[in-house]
Amino acid sequence: MDCRVSGDHGRHERDGLHVPSEQFTPARVVGVISLVALAAALFGLYYARLAGAWRWIYVSGAVMALYLNVFVAVVQGFQKLAFLHPLAPTGSEPPFVVTQVLVLAAFIWAAVLALRRFHPSCALRWQLRNLTRVSRGGRMITPAPRKSAIGQDAGDD
Repeated sequence: MDCRVSGDHGRHERDGLHVPSEQFTPARVVGVISLVALAAALFGLYYARLAGAWRWIYVSGAVMALYLNVFVAVVQGFQKLAFLHPLAPTGSEPPFVVTQVLVLAAFIWAAVLALRRFHPSCALRWQLRNLTRVSRGGRMITPAPRKSAIGQDAGDD
């Protein structure tokens, strides 16, 4: 395709988007909120190690990011699936509203359960603290021993 077809070709190549960037649509708002929730959850998991209030921030952020993805999936389902579109062509009809309320209620219920039941075990906290991972076979992969200033292993006494 010739570069002269679109006068905005240079701008699209520069910012990587193929949609007008001047418009801040509701879809972008939902995307930004989802990214912020996911960033808070990841920060709580990997940096704060689920300590203190970061446990509920992690759980609520992860559930909120997932809910927003499902919210978008329901919207797109009613817009693009041939058997759902006649039920709610504008997105404000009762079938669409009822579906979104049911999805929201299910995620609130799941979030409450997760907040009550998710208490990281000592093993998980140890793994997060020492940045170890568990392989698919269940075998622990530990980091290499640290060297002290003298050159001996830090664990040798």
